[in-house]
Amino acid sequence: MKVGLTGGSGFLGSHLQTYLISLGHEVFSFNGDICNFSEINEFCLKYKFESIVHLAGISNIADADSNIQKLFEVNVLGTANVIEATKNNNPSANFIFASTAQVYAPPTSKKRIQEYDIVKPQNLYARSKLMGEKILESYVETGLLKGTILRIFNHTHKTQPDKAFLPVVYKQCLSAHDKGEQFVRLSLGNIDLERDLSPVKNFSFLVEKIISKTNSEFKVNKFNICGGEGFNLRDVINSFAEHMNLKLEINIDPAKIRASDPMFVVGDNTSVFKYLEIPKPQNSIEGLIKGFFE
Repeated sequence: MKVGLTGGSGFLGSHLQTYLISLGHEVFSFNGDICNFSEINEFCLKYKFESIVHLAGISNIADADSNIQKLFEVNVLGTANVIEATKNNNPSANFIFASTAQVYAPPTSKKRIQEYDIVKPQNLYARSKLMGEKILESYVETGLLKGTILRIFNHTHKTQPDKAFLPVVYKQCLSAHDKGEQFVRLSLGNIDLERDLSPVKNFSFLVEKIISKTNSEFKVNKFNICGGEGFNLRDVINSFAEHMNLKLEINIDPAKIRASDPMFVVGDNTSVFKYLEIPKPQNSIEGLIKGFFE
């Protein structure tokens, strides 16, 4: 299948591109500026893809907060440009938009988040993503495009930028391991939280399945892209250190604890597996750690 891709040089995009190519898909990656309509329109005109996965955008919350104008230019105007260019040149393509699980209201109980749960963006980044969702919905509801919205939870791998939780731990553990040390001292915030964590290969697997499934309906499919299991972060770190033959000394730094952090954030992935008509796998900490290093 011919697949268009934006954000192919990013963390998720690079892994997805490699995975798609390994399965025989022809991937056309846009490396220009999505805020420049002429550039993205020319790209969509040149390559007649059957699906496009739009991953490009500002995703780091600190970057989003530091330049709000740039955030909305890229994540909202840029998304509108990619959608319009696709409609102009590839109107039969399935437009797959990478949104975020942060569009949901913070959970107040140990209940897995489902696609129909309350939407209440938690930050400016999530607001920009929700606006992108609304733009795509307006095109689909008027019969101009077919669309799929992916509300993505946490996916990780050793190649992930070290602003994310596990890569930060990995970097410190790797440093100790390379020095031949048996102990590693970590200064962390609240690690007695449960979070939905998955290897990045799980993301690529699900997106490829969505791409390969014929979407003939002019309606927006919304799917949680997640593992569907909650892992205690302390347990994850201990398993991580054990995998690297290290012993941990953890210092809880009160300055790193965010009082607003919910104790339990786990997605329900039933809908996407039902849509794809494939069995839902069981996630485990062991699988998470193995996938991190693969």
